Order: sequence, then structure tokens, then C-alpha cells
Amino acid sequence: MIDLEKDGIDHINVYAMGRTEFGRFFSNMAETPIDLPYLGKFRCVEGLWHYLKFKDPRHRTYNGFDSKKLDNEYDKNPEERLQQNIPEDVFKLIIRQAVRQKARKHDGIVLCRDPRFKDLPLKHYMVYGKDHPTPKILDVTEKYKWWLDIIEEIRTQANV
Repeated sequence: MIDLEKDGIDHINVYAMGRTEFGRFFSNMAETPIDLPYLGKFRCVEGLWHYLKFKDPRHRTYNGFDSKKLDNEYDKNPEERLQQNIPEDVFKLIIRQAVRQKARKHDGIVLCRDPRFKDLPLKHYMVYGKDHPTPKILDVTEKYKWWLDIIEEIRTQANV
């Protein structure tokens, strides 16, 4: 069971609304512009993520929350979806490149070296109804372990 009060104490939730600066920074939603060879500029990694899935150019300039919202519109109008068929390994390689660039360009390496964040295990979960006495927690740590492994690799290399 995840204890929300322990984010930053016994783990780091890599999440836009996480309790730690490290978790919020490495969230794909963070406003950390990237510019990738052959793909161009994106406002955040989340926009790139959705662009790779749906090839809608609006994802380049949308913030992460708007990119997610746009994808919800696709669910309502599937005929508008421009699904790309990118192999999963290529998708993950591009995301890895983006997260690494983000860390280099926007002081993520500094956060990786911060003693408060250096050794805590990474998790990824969303919290719904945070102000409710019993908020709902959706733990997707295992599903996105490959993505957390990218962040862990950056953190490890920053501390060598």
C-alpha cells in the first residue's frame, strides 16, 4: 500500500503533482522544452509522447495536460485520430533521448545529485481525490518501469 505522506521520505513519486521537486521535474508534464533531431521542438516530454502516438502537430506546443485532454477528444472522435505505427522499441528509444536531453538542459542533473533524492526508489502513481479522506491511488509503477529505469539511469550516471 502506498502512503502518500511518504513521497519524498521512503520513495519519490515521479508525477506532476508529486511532493518532491525531483518527481515533478522528471514528470513528462513538466514544462521543459526539448528539441530532438528529426522530430523538432516540443514544449514537454508528454507532448512528444502523444505526438509519437497520434502525430497531431498540436502536441508540439501544448502543455502536458492539454496533450492528455486532446487524446481524450480522440476517444470521442476516433476518425480524427492519426495513429502512427511506431515500433515500441523505437518509441522507448525516442522517449529515452528526450528525458536525457531534458535532464541536461534543465538542471535535472543537479536534482539527481541532491542528497535528498539520491537514493530513494522511484514510483509512478496518480492520486485522484487528493483532498478526500480516502483518495484513489492508481499505481502504474510496473507498467512504466522502463521509463522510470531511464530516470534511474540518469540519476546513477550523475552520481558516478
